[in-house]
Amino acid sequence: MKKLLMTLTLLALPFHSQAVEGDSVTVEIEAAYQKYFSDFISRDYSAIASNFQVPAMLGIRSQSYMIAKTVAEVEEFFKNAPIQEGYAYSTLESIEVQKLRPDVYSVDTEFSRIGQIGDILFRGRATYLYSNDTGEWKIFASMGALESN
Repeated sequence: MKKLLMTLTLLALPFHSQAVEGDSVTVEIEAAYQKYFSDFISRDYSAIASNFQVPAMLGIRSQSYMIAKTVAEVEEFFKNAPIQEGYAYSTLESIEVQKLRPDVYSVDTEFSRIGQIGDILFRGRATYLYSNDTGEWKIFASMGALESN
């Protein structure tokens, strides 16, 4: 069931994007974000960390921000990040990719975290900054703003 919902969410993403159709970089960044989102749902910390370039700024508005200098620090951040009791998976409600500079894009998202019985544990928003310094589009800053249900 969880895999079906995740697949449906990923298939629906092109319909929610506010990006300009035909922009190949936007398509690449959306694909990179979808990989990160899938890794997050799977709670695969090594895979989550592989979506980041370091140093990376990480944080949730309700906590302090940090600069992760290594991929291991990114992995540790996500291992220790608070997750709601009973969390089962997340759904992506919207995604908007914006070009800030030729080599920097922002990805603004709205998402819900769903519990094991299908209830919405909470809704949140997050902004990710992507660059292509390593030859792949990777996150170098992640800023979340969690909202209660």
